[in-house]
Amino acid sequence: MSSQGKRLLCDRGTGCLTTCPEVQLLARPRGAMLKDQDMQSPRPGLLLLCVAWLAGASGVGAADPGLVVYQPPHIEAEVGHPVNLTCTYNYIGGKYDALGKFYKGKDPLNEDDETQRCQSVGSSDTHFSCDVTHPIESPSPADKSVYYCEAVMPRAEGIIEVKGSGTTLSLHAQPSSIEIQLSPLVSGHKATLDCKVSGFYPGNPSVLWFCRETPVLPGSITNSISRNNEDTFSLHSQYSFSPEVKDHNAVCVCQASHPAWRHTHRTSTTLTVHYGPEAVTVSTDSAVVANGSVLVTNGSTLNLICVADGNPRPETRWLGGSIKGVRHTETLHIPAVQREDEGLYWCVAQNPYGQQNASITLWVSDSSPAHPDGNTALCGLVLIPFAWVWAIVIIYLLKRGGSKTSALTDQTTVVYTVQKTQEVMRPTTQRTE
Repeated sequence: MSSQGKRLLCDRGTGCLTTCPEVQLLARPRGAMLKDQDMQSPRPGLLLLCVAWLAGASGVGAADPGLVVYQPPHIEAEVGHPVNLTCTYNYIGGKYDALGKFYKGKDPLNEDDETQRCQSVGSSDTHFSCDVTHPIESPSPADKSVYYCEAVMPRAEGIIEVKGSGTTLSLHAQPSSIEIQLSPLVSGHKATLDCKVSGFYPGNPSVLWFCRETPVLPGSITNSISRNNEDTFSLHSQYSFSPEVKDHNAVCVCQASHPAWRHTHRTSTTLTVHYGPEAVTVSTDSAVVANGSVLVTNGSTLNLICVADGNPRPETRWLGGSIKGVRHTETLHIPAVQREDEGLYWCVAQNPYGQQNASITLWVSDSSPAHPDGNTALCGLVLIPFAWVWAIVIIYLLKRGGSKTSALTDQTTVVYTVQKTQEVMRPTTQRTE
C-alpha cells in the first residue's frame, strides 16, 4: 500500500481531519486562527483523496467501484528523445473519486510531472475513464525499466489500490558515426581494416564485412565493444588479411545492424594496395620484336618503349647498348641508328616496393639487310612451300626426260636453296659420272 493510502486510513470523524491538512483547512470553523503552514497551497492529489474519503464516509459511492487499470505492455523510445508513459483506468463513482500515478518498479515517480484527465463513459454520471500521462523528457539507458500505473480510491472501508500489469520501456540509440580507418596496404604483407561504430544502444549489434561484394569469413574478423560515458556503446571491428595486387581499387564495406535500429548502418572504402613493378615489357613503334630482338635498317629512326605496372607508378631508366650512362625515360629515342648502336639494351623499372627489368637486342642492317626484318621473314615463310612444290615438279620432269634419252651421259641436277629472306640462290650444276 502506498504512503498516501496509509495516511488516509483513518476513522470516521476527526481522524481524517488529523491526517489531511487540506481538509483541516477547509473544515476549520469561521474566525479560527490560521497557522503559517495552513496558508500553503493545498496539494491537489491529497485534497482529492480526502474529499473522496469524506464522500465515502457519508455513504456516497459505497458500492463496488469496479476499478480497472489498463496500460500498454511495451513502449520503444530513442535515447535523448521524449517519451510518454500512459495508462487508463475505469471506475464507478464520482468524477474525482480516484487518482492515478506511476511507479518505476516500486519507487513512485514525481506526481507533479503527471497529468490526469477524466471523462464520463457515455452519458453515465457514475462511470468514468481517466488517462494518466507521465513524460520522460530525455530518456537515458538508466530509464530502461518496468513502469507500473496505480489507481487509488479511498472508501469508508479502506483504500482501494489497483496496479496495472506494467509497461516495459525499451531504449535504443542509432549510431552517431561509422567509419573505416585504413593502415598502409602492401601486397603480400599482413594488414588490417578498422571499422569504428560509435554512440549506439543497446550494446550487441551485428557486424558484417564485404569486399568485392563478397562476404568476409568470420574467422578474419575481431570485434570489441566498450561503454561510453553517456551509457552508449562503441564498437571496434577489425578485418585482418593479406592484400594482393588484385585487391587494388577493390571496395570493402563495414555493416552494423540491430533489431532495435530503424535501419542498417554501413560505410565503405576503396583499397589502395602498394606493390612493386610487374609485367615489364619492351616494344618499338617501327619494327617487330621477335624473340627479344629487333632488326632495323642503318640510318632509320628507332623508339624503344618500356612499360611497367606498379603502385606507385614505377620510374623507368635505360642502360646498355651504345647508351653512355643512364637514360631516365620510358622511351629511348635513337634518331638515326648506326652499326655501333647494336647491342643489348636494358629497361629497369623501380618504385619503393621493388624493381623489375626487361631487355631487347638491337641488330642493324644495310639497306638490303643480310638479316631480314620481320616483314621480309614473314613473306619468306609464306613462299617456302611454293618453292618446294616447284622444285619437286622440276625434278620430276628432269627424271622423266632422262629415261627417254639414254644417250645422255651427263645429267644436270638443279638444287634450289630458299632463304628466309625470300632470296632464291642460283642453281648449281653438278657433273654426274
